[in-house]
Amino acid sequence: MFLARCLILGEEVSVTDEMAVAQAIAQQSEGVAYYVHGLVQRASRLGRAVAPEDIARLRNDAITDPDDPWNLKHYRDRIPKYYGIDAPLVFRLIDMFAITDNPLGIDELRERLLMDPELEAQPSRDRVVDLVERLEADHYLRRSDGRDQIALKILKDAWRHIRRL
Repeated sequence: MFLARCLILGEEVSVTDEMAVAQAIAQQSEGVAYYVHGLVQRASRLGRAVAPEDIARLRNDAITDPDDPWNLKHYRDRIPKYYGIDAPLVFRLIDMFAITDNPLGIDELRERLLMDPELEAQPSRDRVVDLVERLEADHYLRRSDGRDQIALKILKDAWRHIRRL
């Protein structure tokens, strides 16, 4: 929230309530400095006093903007290069996390993969574990109590938009 307040003041963004807008920016950016900057920049272009309820819309507009101002397609575009022949499976894994609101364990993922008609071959449990751990290391996923979920809601929402899920 401190960064959001500093940027609001520094950019001289007109706001209805400085603390409430800064808190909304901190919440909608999930505390990621890059997205805090992006939200303040978008807020500065509104042409009127920014209210806390504007921030969620500004965030969603950035995620769905065809010009991709936050370069969110990078999350998708880097997968073939970094995951090579595993890229199709990695796409399916992230898709599965993106369409659920609940964290998933490895065995739940394997069950879903077994029912996936788009996969040519079913991966072993060890391969799924390895890929999930790599996705954690690459900050796509976050593990808690042995189950994973997409690390950021911004990433989840962007992934759903980009992949048209």
